[in-house]
Amino acid sequence: MQFLKAPLTAISVATLVALVGCGGSSSGSGNTPDPTDPGDGGGNGGGDSQVMITGEAIKGVLKGAQVTAYELDEQGERFPNAVGTAQTDEQGEYELSLSADYTGGLIEVEVTAIDGQTTMVCDASRCGDVAQGEDVAVPGDFALRSIVEQEEGSDTVSASVTAWSTMAASRAKALWENGASASLKDARRQANAEVSQVVGFDVSRSRARGLSQLDGADTEQSQYALVNAAVAEIVFRDNGAESISDQLNRFTAALNDGRLGNDEDGFSSAELGQAVSRVITANAERVGSEASDALANQAARLESAGGNGFEPDYDEDLDLGEDASDADKIAAYKTFVGQTRTWFSSMDELSSEELTASVNIDEDTLRATMDSETQARFQFLGEVVGQVSEYAIGNVETLVTHLENGGTETIDIKDEAGNTVGQAELVFADNDGLSITAKGTATGGSSGAFVPFEVSLNTSIPTDDITVEHANGEIISARLARLLSTTEVSVNGQVGAEDSDHQVSLNNVALSLELDSTVSSDEQGNFDGEQVNSALVGASFSGDVAINSAGYRFNGDANVELVRLSNDARMFVDTDLEGGPLAPKSARLSGEFISANNVTRFNAAVNLNIRNAAAFDTFSWLDSVGTSMVVGGEMTGDDYLWLKDTFWESSLEPQRLGIYLYPRWSEIYAYAPAEERSDDVQFFRELTQPEREEVQEFVRTKVDERISAGASYEIERAAFEYSEHTSRWQSIVVLSSFENSDYYLQGSITASLGIALPEIPAAQVTATFNRTGFEAGTVRTNIDWDGGNYTLEIGGDNLDNPEALALRFFNAQGYELAMTATFTDGEVSDLTGQALIDGDEVGQVEWREGQPVLVFQDGEETQIESLF
Repeated sequence: MQFLKAPLTAISVATLVALVGCGGSSSGSGNTPDPTDPGDGGGNGGGDSQVMITGEAIKGVLKGAQVTAYELDEQGERFPNAVGTAQTDEQGEYELSLSADYTGGLIEVEVTAIDGQTTMVCDASRCGDVAQGEDVAVPGDFALRSIVEQEEGSDTVSASVTAWSTMAASRAKALWENGASASLKDARRQANAEVSQVVGFDVSRSRARGLSQLDGADTEQSQYALVNAAVAEIVFRDNGAESISDQLNRFTAALNDGRLGNDEDGFSSAELGQAVSRVITANAERVGSEASDALANQAARLESAGGNGFEPDYDEDLDLGEDASDADKIAAYKTFVGQTRTWFSSMDELSSEELTASVNIDEDTLRATMDSETQARFQFLGEVVGQVSEYAIGNVETLVTHLENGGTETIDIKDEAGNTVGQAELVFADNDGLSITAKGTATGGSSGAFVPFEVSLNTSIPTDDITVEHANGEIISARLARLLSTTEVSVNGQVGAEDSDHQVSLNNVALSLELDSTVSSDEQGNFDGEQVNSALVGASFSGDVAINSAGYRFNGDANVELVRLSNDARMFVDTDLEGGPLAPKSARLSGEFISANNVTRFNAAVNLNIRNAAAFDTFSWLDSVGTSMVVGGEMTGDDYLWLKDTFWESSLEPQRLGIYLYPRWSEIYAYAPAEERSDDVQFFRELTQPEREEVQEFVRTKVDERISAGASYEIERAAFEYSEHTSRWQSIVVLSSFENSDYYLQGSITASLGIALPEIPAAQVTATFNRTGFEAGTVRTNIDWDGGNYTLEIGGDNLDNPEALALRFFNAQGYELAMTATFTDGEVSDLTGQALIDGDEVGQVEWREGQPVLVFQDGEETQIESLF
């Protein structure tokens, strides 16, 4: 499977498409009952059964919060008396029964703070002075809401109360008040559908969880937890004098005008998408790939929305009222299928060239912007930052001397094999915190030859915390390591000259350093300095980045995470070949791409995630597979004896001995001096075919010692040379693959871009490839156009040669086509499934006379129509 092949974004996005063939309430808080009042209990509107509302209050888990239920009239106003109250428990959950005052209307559930009692688990990376996972006090003006409805025949109502449910409630009232909906119930359905488009799952039907509750969560609960955490990142960011409650109210009212993240909202849709991406990355090991990839797809949609914000679509032709008949549902479903049929018919009629031309993207620009040279600069940048930090940690006395007296220090930058690939001159300064500037030149290795760089690491670490006298210098070093890994660090600088073909520039980029988990303190909080050696195992960069790659440019936001590769995962074993110990774990680019000579400009978002980055040599794979490369080293004594015993027939000791393999011929050269020059032994001849095969087998054993087990390669040429001056072997090989069922790249890639097909509206396409097994994977493609949207998911154990595939078409209004396709000899031989609206079956997919058809049953009438 050619999945995620180098360079980073070198995947045809056209082929990707072709694969599918706290404000808002009109009432004040004066109606809130006494927190100790448990409510009146009772039934609903005089009925015999009691209506219960159950749910959870999450923006971070809300503990000890007041929950109040109000019935709404047809104008969306609250009736004077609450119809139920409760308090949340330690898990943020609540349960309340509706009183006899409830008459069957819409219910608004409000969660508010109880002074001195209510707390919330911090789901942001930091909530002011409170760390993630700890409880933070909730201000008295805090409020979240949800508008829910009792379904006919049910005496239980589920109501998750979150920032997203509050956004939906606020949007519903805005739609009704502006006359955009015929009723508040219609407005509620539209608002829920629009918010569901923002987050990528049905917020009205999913149970919410906090980031602290990921254990045991299903896919949609995991997604809900991550987007709740993204809201926390937005709300708890430093935004001047605005309070947390004010920021939350601004956020939840952001969709009132139908666009999320425009100039009036205080945040952009791109910032929300970036927050979602950061939360995904930070919690990648705690959630399944299905949840993280679905949200990566959603984040790319948000980041690509542009300056006007993300505008959800709502198709009124698919809107079903509460009294819709079976006939109404069937007619609406046929409209939904007709839309998807139009799209796929249009794509199917285009050639590959026409389909590529329809994509609003320059693939060459996308490919060139993140070519191997650019990737190498990011890798080299990670090495510079890591080794400068390690030097500072391991040489505290020198650092202190330069801080006090000035001066510079020069260090070598090494690759994993210990080869020097650059030199950096270090300058230490106190710029309201420790600052380290590294300036120098990359002299080879993964960064390319003679590439200048200058990088500044600016921290908020007070230099007094470093220069304090201590009896044990090692403990000071460990203390600095801890400070560097927990303190905010920003990076400015560039790798590559401004007038060069390749340059990466960083502007106030946030840097995070990761310490090895084996570094731990004693009971007094002191660290053993010996543990600090090589303690930095990873780094990440997030912020404003500019890339120039042979005239192709990118300007925008980037997030690059690097992790140190484990030694036993290296493609090349004990070799001096170029390579670095930091491997790409994730990379995200969102912004403007510009082609060479400014021919085309386009906005796009690309996101790469590699789940086994520390155990799979991604960089070497991207850089080496499919290309010719040199493998070699010193000859051993056994190598020499084999050559001598196999090809040397004289009793004299050879002074020179060489064997050379080429694609079309092979030869041997040998020479040994004798006492009399006339007796010198020298010969030069071509190898016989058996000799050539024997040498090839010997070369393969030598290459196998240097390349990880399971690699597939072809030997292009080889040489063994022995003389009094040298004793080396060398082979040029072409790696075709080094993956197998036990060792393969596990990850996903997401791209969001525009597409314009003939005779149908222009659209935004966001697609995610997720490799779930050696041959298995899923594809998730979302298409947004003016007036509608749908998502396609395809999954199977072998996408290249499937026996069966699971397929889902669905939209945010609850319409879904779930199917299973069976293949015989590469062709579809059976296709069956269900036609669903809000989870209820309205029809079936059947395979009849070699074609898939939709079968609807309306009373006694059976309706059949072609699926495609």
